[in-house]
Amino acid sequence: MSQYYQRRIASMETPGLIIKSWFFCIVYGAIAFPIFYVFAFKPPTVLVGTLVSGFFAVWGVVYVWVTFQKTLEYWKFGELQLKLMEPPVLGGELAGELHAPGLGLRPVMIDLMALEEVLGTDSKGRTTRSEKAVYRRMHRLRSRGGRIEFRVPVPDEPEIVRGEPYLWRLRIRADLPGMDLDRTFPLDMAQGTRRSEPPVHERVGTQALPDAAREALMTAAPVDVSGIAAPAIGHATQEEVRDLPAPVSAPVLIAANLLLLVGVLYWGWRIGDVVILYWVENLVIGAMHVLRILFADPDAMRSAAAPVQSTGGERMAAKTALAAFFLVHYGGFCAVHGMFLASLFPVRGPMGVPLEIWQILADRLREPGALAVIAALALSHGYSFARNYIGREEYRRVDIARMMFRPYGRIVVVHLFIIAGGLLLQGTRAPVAALLLFILLKTGIDYTMHRRERALLSPEGA
Repeated sequence: MSQYYQRRIASMETPGLIIKSWFFCIVYGAIAFPIFYVFAFKPPTVLVGTLVSGFFAVWGVVYVWVTFQKTLEYWKFGELQLKLMEPPVLGGELAGELHAPGLGLRPVMIDLMALEEVLGTDSKGRTTRSEKAVYRRMHRLRSRGGRIEFRVPVPDEPEIVRGEPYLWRLRIRADLPGMDLDRTFPLDMAQGTRRSEPPVHERVGTQALPDAAREALMTAAPVDVSGIAAPAIGHATQEEVRDLPAPVSAPVLIAANLLLLVGVLYWGWRIGDVVILYWVENLVIGAMHVLRILFADPDAMRSAAAPVQSTGGERMAAKTALAAFFLVHYGGFCAVHGMFLASLFPVRGPMGVPLEIWQILADRLREPGALAVIAALALSHGYSFARNYIGREEYRRVDIARMMFRPYGRIVVVHLFIIAGGLLLQGTRAPVAALLLFILLKTGIDYTMHRRERALLSPEGA
């Protein structure tokens, strides 16, 4: 009787992951659905706003449906554990079983993958991870009364490279009425014994080398690397962020934000005027982000790397396409966001009629005070771009494939703060002092996010 290798592996799908998915759905829905409701059901109906906000609302429904399906799947099958019969080894076989009550006699797909980990940085300077498949094989079999038994081959050279720290995954899927079984299990793959093959010096063609070079390659002594420390990669802690010297660009950012205090104190601005100027700042951030994408180091396109080396022109074309896509997507997002803010915090014209967001923007560009604030915000972000992104060579450390998604996190945080704080100020008819406090708190949010972004990309400050 064969002895089982007593190793049980829990799936990567956990209750915590489902809770995070529902949290994302709630936050996304709290933003997308009210905006769609305002444009679709509150007079006057704006066709463009209804269509664009409806697009984001549909995606919200999709997110909810997918999360609901994953919740039902976990509710039915619970925590599943993969049982391995022997240690998985390169060049050998992966044998194991999985018990999934209620599966019955159904087709099952076994998907064995080797993933390469790609490191990058996000907009806050933190290390990010992405995965690229370097090997993938799918096998079809049938379960037996809720018991899945499998034995699949594990690759070896030349399909994969020995010694590389691949992330091995085993994905098990089965189609069921109403929901699908879909679980992924991490594997610890041992190197094992290399398959029978020619020595390395023969496979690389050293016979064509001079005798001295070939002998040196075949008899080379191992190199002692025990005294060489590996570079540390990780997140900056809150204490490390606080201990960083105050960057020069941070006071510039604060000064630009505090110009709004002048508008409140001397030009009589109210919450609607301030909120619209914060929306204009989002447009400035989007414009600067287009420059970030275009100026990013082509070699930083690590998560989008292809097996075939692309030329400089092809990489520039890819960056231009990413920038164009970001411009359209982000522009549409800001347009809907602006129309929503204009309806929530109306600014009335000479006849007392609420103005459209584009009319408000044109009016602000003709007002010297508002134009000065917009110019100051643009100069602040432009200075940070020149000082940090170009001067500190942050463009060499970015992951351009993720670049287009970075401004949305800031918009969500600022949007929630503006909506909550703005409605509170508007509903309580707060005095000027409360509006000044609102501006100071928003400036504090900007300062904190700016410091976190500099934490790893520019650890010396800027």
